[in-house]
Amino acid sequence: MVDITSRSSIIRRGELRKCVELLGTEYTLLPYKIYVYRDREEVQAEMINNPDMDIKDYNYILNNVSYQPPGVCLHEKKLIKLFPFNNDPSNPAMQKLHSVGNAFHELRHAWQQINGMYIEEAEQKLDSENIEDYLTRPSERDAYEFQEQQMNKNQIKISDILGFHGIGYNYTCDIKATILRIKVGKKG
Repeated sequence: MVDITSRSSIIRRGELRKCVELLGTEYTLLPYKIYVYRDREEVQAEMINNPDMDIKDYNYILNNVSYQPPGVCLHEKKLIKLFPFNNDPSNPAMQKLHSVGNAFHELRHAWQQINGMYIEEAEQKLDSENIEDYLTRPSERDAYEFQEQQMNKNQIKISDILGFHGIGYNYTCDIKATILRIKVGKKG
């Protein structure tokens, strides 16, 4: 089973584990760990005291004005890092739901790596000046499609696990809207 550690009050370890189990053994048996950060301060402390990513990546996660990623997959470390505080905090229920979706997205990247998919794509850092190129890469499109598909396929079960009990939703990953929001943010 994928090892999960959550220090977050947004999404608990048990909730995330049950949601990940919905993906089946093809995903739960991936040799990756998922770490869910409590808050920005925890990421900042790691950056200062025990960094395991490039400082530019930490700064992008913490300080980018137009786009702060909610998760990253570090293949060389077999580690998925989730930053639920980078999801919109105005709606705590959606923040929790998006944390599950982000976990599915990053697990898809882990699955892609294990299965040798998209290996022809050049490495691209998070701090790329052209985030549009990054978000429209085939591996990203595949991960967003998987995220959307699995969130909708399992919506009632996920709602029950998260305590929303039977509330349905239409989960979408609107990359065009994200890119537009990023472009507007860069101009501002």
